[in-house]
Amino acid sequence: MVQFIKKELPKCDTSLLDKPRIWVDFNTPFLDILILPNADIITNSNGEEIYLEVGKILSVFDFDVDENNQPDNLLANGMLILNKTNHYTNFKWLLKIVPHPIFGKYYWVSDTKQLKNV
Repeated sequence: MVQFIKKELPKCDTSLLDKPRIWVDFNTPFLDILILPNADIITNSNGEEIYLEVGKILSVFDFDVDENNQPDNLLANGMLILNKTNHYTNFKWLLKIVPHPIFGKYYWVSDTKQLKNV
């Protein structure tokens, strides 16, 4: 029987996001790869359990503020890959960033709100 590791991640005021997302620390040494918490099941911003598997597309966020110190979370999307690098070998999962067609690799919630107002 396969045993999965489950991790509850920090909660976020869902009004500060454009859709349900998973919290990930965006401060990594890689340009377009994020390190995911070491778990096989993680919770998204709505409290739903997400099972991690190779090739799955995830929407993620990290806490951030704008120039007026107001919450404006940083966003990204990417595809799950196994960590086959020689770095951070204690982490199983990485997220290969897939650029948004309008905003690019990384963008803020305020960007998505501006687009809706156009």
